[in-house]
Amino acid sequence: DQSRSCYTGKSLPFTGYRIENQINLKSWNQEYHLIYCNDNKLIYDQSLNSSIPWAVPFSFSNTKKSSNSNILVLARRKSFALREIPLFLPNTLVGALFCHDEKGAATHDDSGIPRRQSGTPLVAENFLLYWSELNYKLDFIVHIPLLGTPSIDSKRYNPQIFNAHFQQDWDKFISSSENYTYSFDSRRTVRKSVDSILGIVDYSMGKIKRILGTVPSKSTILWKLIILSKVLTIEQFNSLLLKLDRVLSYD
Repeated sequence: DQSRSCYTGKSLPFTGYRIENQINLKSWNQEYHLIYCNDNKLIYDQSLNSSIPWAVPFSFSNTKKSSNSNILVLARRKSFALREIPLFLPNTLVGALFCHDEKGAATHDDSGIPRRQSGTPLVAENFLLYWSELNYKLDFIVHIPLLGTPSIDSKRYNPQIFNAHFQQDWDKFISSSENYTYSFDSRRTVRKSVDSILGIVDYSMGKIKRILGTVPSKSTILWKLIILSKVLTIEQFNSLLLKLDRVLSYD
């Protein structure tokens, strides 16, 4: 059931957007998907291809010729805008999902997906809460949750990452174009952080090679971390995640 991508494990049904990484364990091809859920039911699933289109407007609709297409923009905070690997500590405010209404007055598109005028928080999810399916081609597909919005219909939602003072302007410093200025060579920083991440994860995999055996060379960083989570203790794995987050962090 594809609606498993909508389950959050909370008592209230989820209505909102989620971004997940889908990995084919046969070909090791991977895609990022943006999905929309309504009361824990999958309404629409759109492939974002092999990377998340940060700061790039795109149409989100299951009607090819919709007169009121949802134009969405995914944007990160300045502190995450250079992070090429979508790895974040759970419950971290990563950025926002912005909606741009081309027609002005409409509140829904032709497919029934609601349109929101203001930004919605994008919060990191626990990527270890993944699930697997056997598709019609008999390929195993792993669905890894990465980011999600608060449940749109839930009046009880009160994100702990915002204090009372900042709840109204939480997105004040998030640019939908990610047009941020840095005081250092951002390209060099990105290359260095990615190389460091790959080195740390591969080193950790090497230490437990006797237990795991050979891991496919095409495995993604996220999949390797999922494998490590099965072998390391909770304390060891959390320590590894914190270390990776520090490597990817910058001012």
